[in-house]
Amino acid sequence: AQALKWYTRGYRTIEEIAKAPDINLTTMQRLGLRYYDSIANGVVSREQMEATLALINEVIQSLPAGEGFEAHLTGSYRRGKPSTHDVDILVLTENPNVAEAMETLLQGLHSAGMLLEFLTTSAAGKNKYKAAEGLAHVKSCMVMAICKFPLGGQIGRADIKIYHKTAKPFALLHCTGSAEFNRAMRWYGLSESEGMMQTIKTSTSAGRMRSWLTQKQKNTDEQKEAYRGVSPDLPNSLKLTDYELRPCFRERRRNGKLTRNIIWEALPEDCIRCDTEEDVFRAFGLSFVPPEMRKM
Repeated sequence: AQALKWYTRGYRTIEEIAKAPDINLTTMQRLGLRYYDSIANGVVSREQMEATLALINEVIQSLPAGEGFEAHLTGSYRRGKPSTHDVDILVLTENPNVAEAMETLLQGLHSAGMLLEFLTTSAAGKNKYKAAEGLAHVKSCMVMAICKFPLGGQIGRADIKIYHKTAKPFALLHCTGSAEFNRAMRWYGLSESEGMMQTIKTSTSAGRMRSWLTQKQKNTDEQKEAYRGVSPDLPNSLKLTDYELRPCFRERRRNGKLTRNIIWEALPEDCIRCDTEEDVFRAFGLSFVPPEMRKM
């Protein structure tokens, strides 16, 4: 939409936009123009991505041991592609304050010369990362950055996401993709398959306290706390996110099929425990799908 506005005002090139005296560019727009050629035309090889991971691991070794950092290449790299236009990096931490851990990590990457600029800031502009909001505890943080990659010093884009280590199997599954595969996995939570229902029966029971939800609520942790109550029913579906697998009870259509609307969901203590990606597939009653086969 912004590009169309500039076009209608007569601008035709990136250079004209950068020099235009009557255009007040945002910080993100200025960075985009400055690194346009590198971002638009740059291709990062698997070797460069692996060298980037090695550098991140070196940085991690120099940071406080209490953070317990663990880094992985995800996205198209994990799905087996030979190259990419941006590098997806998943970092896990033992620090329960993942926002604090992100700040520590970013300082280390900046000192190492890898982190050049940020493409995203929080809504308040106080932090140079995007943190999940509306939660009693921040589940994850993400930064979209301009980085200088090893093996030639190529400049390109990287998405860095950080989670607590307890979210590892879910975060690894989510960050690997593809987007279509992730969507299919979430939809399978409504399938009421035999394997999935067996998982639900062995993980929770009827008559337990639940978090009652409605379509009109924002579903913050505070609201869930206020709307707790006992349900005589068992969950009829699973809700997969990038940090947990939670049993829930959804509305039904007249034809008997489940809708996406959640009436109530299990409390955190009744979430399905998964230590590996294989455990997540097993909870759904599915065979494990290797990352390189998740292209849809």
